[in-house]
Amino acid sequence: MRAWTTGLLSFALVVGCGSKHGAESEAALRRDDLPRVRTWLLEDGVKHQKGVVAAAERLAAKKATALDEAAVRKALQALRRPPRGVGELVSSPLSFMALTDAQGRVLARDSVPDRMKGQDFAQRFPSVAQSLKEAKAKSAIAEFAGERGEKASYSWLFSAPVMEEGRPQGAFVLGIPLWRLAQRLSRQLQLEHAKDTGLIVWAYVYKGDVLYHHGTPPELDKVLPRAAVRSRALQSKPRKAGGHFELYGRDYAWHLLPTPWIAPDMGLLLVRSNPS
Repeated sequence: MRAWTTGLLSFALVVGCGSKHGAESEAALRRDDLPRVRTWLLEDGVKHQKGVVAAAERLAAKKATALDEAAVRKALQALRRPPRGVGELVSSPLSFMALTDAQGRVLARDSVPDRMKGQDFAQRFPSVAQSLKEAKAKSAIAEFAGERGEKASYSWLFSAPVMEEGRPQGAFVLGIPLWRLAQRLSRQLQLEHAKDTGLIVWAYVYKGDVLYHHGTPPELDKVLPRAAVRSRALQSKPRKAGGHFELYGRDYAWHLLPTPWIAPDMGLLLVRSNPS
């Protein structure tokens, strides 16, 4: 009985009944927040492509692929150190930077302990192999296997060839975990609305059936539309995939923003609650 009533409560919270405040929040999401977040994501892609190219050029100038592990790590760390670091990387939500050799094997990452050293990134991640083969910057969503019983995670991976004497001698690679991307977008949305007293707004990233987030209220996480609901919403109303619900007497709205330019099964779920 308890499981049935819990499930019924969650369903009621998600589908809601279309209150005035819920409808207003949903309209505001479509009108204001979705365009903003879409622009930020597009800018993020351009910014990080530019950043990895600049970083690769600095590493090439230092002939970093010929340095020992400690020196490579120091060179990587310098890329994010203001004021002389690569500007696009200093403020990035990235979780790691790494340098590979010409075959795509990791020489070192930017921190210790370094479990990435020796890993074949060219074999694991096609975008890194393409960077080396085509001598161009690439980006893709990459899966990182979990360690010690942890679940696999996904990161937005950017790479650029380190060119020496006209040929790729390695690749510079950075990764942004999807939960960190969600965290950054939530913070940016909240900063945009800092003067809007009482407004609640959060950003989640979905990849397939999984939602990625950080710092969001657990009670909100539990009642958001699950993968099947999101899929049906996208199929029936691709541009207006959303709805509203009530949680603890407050009206909320949610809306989906697919991001096929990053990955076909990836996007954002934005949540907003206007003050009553």
